[in-house]
Amino acid sequence: MHETNPGNSSRRRSAGRIAAPYLAYARALAFAACSTPVSGGGTKSSDKDFSAFSISSPVASIGVIAGNVIAVSLPPGTPVAALAASFTATGVEVDVGGTPQASGTTANDFTNPVTYVVKAEDGTTQSYTVSARVASASSNDFTSFSMNAVTESYPATPSA
Repeated sequence: MHETNPGNSSRRRSAGRIAAPYLAYARALAFAACSTPVSGGGTKSSDKDFSAFSISSPVASIGVIAGNVIAVSLPPGTPVAALAASFTATGVEVDVGGTPQASGTTANDFTNPVTYVVKAEDGTTQSYTVSARVASASSNDFTSFSMNAVTESYPATPSA
Protein backbone atom coordinates (compact mmCIF):
# COMPACT_ATOMS: atom_id res chain seq x y z
CA MET A 1 0.00 0.00 0.00
CA HIS A 2 1.38 3.36 -1.01
CA GLU A 3 0.40 6.37 1.12
CA THR A 4 0.71 9.80 -0.42
CA ASN A 5 0.15 11.67 2.81
CA PRO A 6 1.29 9.73 5.86
CA GLY A 7 0.24 12.52 8.25
CA ASN A 8 -3.45 12.23 7.32
CA SER A 9 -3.33 8.47 7.70
CA SER A 10 -2.09 8.60 11.28
CA ARG A 11 -4.70 11.18 12.19
CA ARG A 12 -7.40 8.88 10.79
CA ARG A 13 -6.03 5.96 12.76
CA SER A 14 -5.86 7.92 16.04
CA ALA A 15 -9.35 9.36 15.48
CA GLY A 16 -10.62 5.81 15.02
CA ARG A 17 -8.95 4.76 18.28
CA ILE A 18 -10.52 7.68 20.14
CA ALA A 19 -13.98 7.22 18.63
CA ALA A 20 -14.12 3.46 19.22
CA PRO A 21 -14.70 3.65 23.02
CA TYR A 22 -17.36 6.32 22.58
CA LEU A 23 -19.08 4.27 19.90
CA ALA A 24 -19.07 1.20 22.17
CA TYR A 25 -20.48 3.30 25.02
CA ALA A 26 -23.22 4.71 22.77
CA ARG A 27 -24.13 1.19 21.62
CA ALA A 28 -24.33 0.00 25.26
CA LEU A 29 -26.62 2.91 26.15
CA ALA A 30 -28.86 2.24 23.17
CA PHE A 31 -29.10 -1.44 24.09
CA ALA A 32 -29.89 -0.64 27.72
CA ALA A 33 -32.56 1.85 26.69
CA CYS A 34 -34.25 -0.76 24.52
CA SER A 35 -34.26 -3.45 27.19
CA THR A 36 -35.18 -1.37 30.25
CA PRO A 37 -38.85 -0.72 30.98
CA VAL A 38 -39.76 2.94 31.17
CA SER A 39 -41.56 3.81 34.38
CA GLY A 40 -44.38 6.34 34.26
CA GLY A 41 -43.91 6.77 30.54
CA GLY A 42 -47.43 6.03 29.30
CA THR A 43 -50.59 8.05 29.35
CA LYS A 44 -52.87 7.12 32.23
CA SER A 45 -56.39 6.05 31.35
CA SER A 46 -59.33 8.37 31.96
CA ASP A 47 -61.84 5.48 31.80
CA LYS A 48 -64.26 5.54 34.73
CA ASP A 49 -67.42 3.78 33.65
CA PHE A 50 -69.70 1.06 34.94
CA SER A 51 -70.23 -1.63 32.31
CA ALA A 52 -72.40 -3.81 34.56
CA PHE A 53 -74.30 -3.30 37.81
CA SER A 54 -76.62 -5.66 39.68
CA ILE A 55 -77.89 -6.61 43.10
CA SER A 56 -78.01 -10.37 43.44
CA SER A 57 -79.72 -10.91 46.76
CA PRO A 58 -82.42 -12.02 47.33
CA VAL A 59 -82.65 -12.59 43.55
CA ALA A 60 -80.54 -11.26 40.68
CA SER A 61 -81.70 -7.78 39.74
CA ILE A 62 -79.74 -6.25 36.87
CA GLY A 63 -79.30 -2.50 36.90
CA VAL A 64 -80.02 -0.42 33.82
CA ILE A 65 -77.22 2.06 33.21
CA ALA A 66 -78.25 5.27 31.42
CA GLY A 67 -75.48 7.86 31.47
CA ASN A 68 -74.60 8.41 35.11
CA VAL A 69 -77.90 7.03 36.47
CA ILE A 70 -78.41 3.36 37.37
CA ALA A 71 -81.87 1.96 38.12
CA VAL A 72 -82.39 -1.40 39.81
CA SER A 73 -85.83 -2.97 40.32
CA LEU A 74 -86.12 -5.36 43.23
CA PRO A 75 -88.81 -7.94 44.00
CA PRO A 76 -91.60 -7.08 46.46
CA GLY A 77 -90.57 -7.19 50.09
CA THR A 78 -86.82 -6.86 49.46
CA PRO A 79 -85.13 -5.19 52.46
CA VAL A 80 -82.93 -2.40 51.09
CA ALA A 81 -80.99 -1.37 54.22
CA ALA A 82 -77.96 -3.58 53.49
CA LEU A 83 -77.59 -4.67 49.86
CA ALA A 84 -74.28 -5.55 48.20
CA ALA A 85 -74.00 -4.58 44.55
CA SER A 86 -72.01 -6.57 42.02
CA PHE A 87 -70.43 -4.39 39.37
CA THR A 88 -67.82 -4.13 36.68
CA ALA A 89 -66.08 -0.77 36.38
CA THR A 90 -63.30 0.46 34.11
CA GLY A 91 -61.75 2.68 36.79
CA VAL A 92 -59.17 1.77 39.40
CA GLU A 93 -61.36 2.44 42.43
CA VAL A 94 -65.05 2.60 43.33
CA ASP A 95 -66.23 4.45 46.47
CA VAL A 96 -69.49 5.29 48.22
CA GLY A 97 -69.17 8.20 50.62
CA GLY A 98 -65.40 7.70 50.74
CA THR A 99 -65.71 3.98 51.56
CA PRO A 100 -64.00 1.68 49.02
CA GLN A 101 -66.44 -0.77 47.44
CA ALA A 102 -65.71 -4.43 46.74
CA SER A 103 -68.01 -5.84 44.07
CA GLY A 104 -70.47 -8.33 45.54
CA THR A 105 -69.22 -7.70 49.09
CA THR A 106 -69.67 -4.14 50.40
CA ALA A 107 -73.25 -3.53 51.59
CA ASN A 108 -74.98 -0.15 51.28
CA ASP A 109 -78.32 1.24 52.40
CA PHE A 110 -80.50 1.79 49.30
CA THR A 111 -83.41 3.38 51.19
CA ASN A 112 -82.42 6.55 49.30
CA PRO A 113 -80.38 6.83 46.09
CA VAL A 114 -76.70 5.96 46.60
CA THR A 115 -73.88 7.83 44.86
CA TYR A 116 -71.06 5.63 43.59
CA VAL A 117 -67.83 7.38 42.51
CA VAL A 118 -65.54 5.67 40.00
CA LYS A 119 -61.94 6.91 39.91
CA ALA A 120 -59.82 6.60 36.75
CA GLU A 121 -56.05 5.96 36.57
CA ASP A 122 -55.49 9.64 35.78
CA GLY A 123 -57.25 10.66 39.03
CA THR A 124 -60.46 11.99 37.45
CA THR A 125 -63.78 10.75 38.83
CA GLN A 126 -67.34 10.13 37.64
CA SER A 127 -70.34 9.94 39.97
CA TYR A 128 -73.24 7.54 39.37
CA THR A 129 -76.57 7.76 41.19
CA VAL A 130 -78.02 4.32 41.90
CA SER A 131 -81.71 3.99 42.76
CA ALA A 132 -83.19 0.72 43.95
CA ARG A 133 -86.94 0.46 43.53
CA VAL A 134 -88.84 -2.26 45.36
CA ALA A 135 -91.88 -3.44 43.40
CA SER A 136 -95.15 -3.40 45.31
CA ALA A 137 -96.80 -6.70 46.16
CA SER A 138 -99.72 -5.85 43.88
CA SER A 139 -97.51 -4.69 41.04
CA ASN A 140 -98.25 -6.09 37.59
CA ASP A 141 -94.83 -5.14 36.25
CA PHE A 142 -92.59 -7.74 34.71
CA THR A 143 -89.29 -7.74 36.56
CA SER A 144 -87.75 -10.81 34.91
CA PHE A 145 -88.27 -13.42 32.26
CA SER A 146 -86.57 -16.62 31.17
CA MET A 147 -86.14 -17.94 27.65
CA ASN A 148 -83.91 -20.74 26.39
CA ALA A 149 -82.16 -21.00 29.76
CA VAL A 150 -81.15 -17.31 29.68
CA THR A 151 -82.44 -15.10 32.47
CA GLU A 152 -82.58 -11.32 32.25
CA SER A 153 -84.09 -8.76 34.64
CA TYR A 154 -85.44 -5.38 33.66
CA PRO A 155 -86.64 -2.62 35.98
CA ALA A 156 -90.16 -1.41 35.83
CA THR A 157 -90.54 2.21 34.81
CA PRO A 158 -89.25 4.26 37.75
CA SER A 159 -91.82 6.47 39.43
CA ALA A 160 -91.13 10.19 39.31
